[in-house]
Amino acid sequence: MQIVVRSSGGMALVALCLLATAPLAQVDFDPEGDPIYEYQGPAFFGFVKDTNGASVSDAVVTLAPKGREPLMVRTNSIGGYRANFGKDVDAEDVVIACEKNGFKQARVLRRTARNVSRQIPIEIECILTVETDR
Repeated sequence: MQIVVRSSGGMALVALCLLATAPLAQVDFDPEGDPIYEYQGPAFFGFVKDTNGASVSDAVVTLAPKGREPLMVRTNSIGGYRANFGKDVDAEDVVIACEKNGFKQARVLRRTARNVSRQIPIEIECILTVETDR
């Protein structure tokens, strides 16, 4: 019984795999695992909290760019959200509001300075207060 090992075929397969993944190695990924390519437009992220600082999950955050349809996203289990726009949207022209049944909006805080690099994500914190029936 003879065992023949053909290393040239194996080496070719390894080389092919390395070449096929080379373009992927140049792409960075954000903390949630999504690929980051060249600048695509303003990115917004933040948290929705109540006036005591507790996270509010399943709240609706509405981002309304001037002259376009608003984008609505829901917060996750820890009250976080994120949203991106195209290059044609100016971050300064986006109005943000948040809502959830049983709450009303108290204030919206912009944590990222205005007029900074367009590629820096904009952090917006939305504060809700519990609605009281009168």
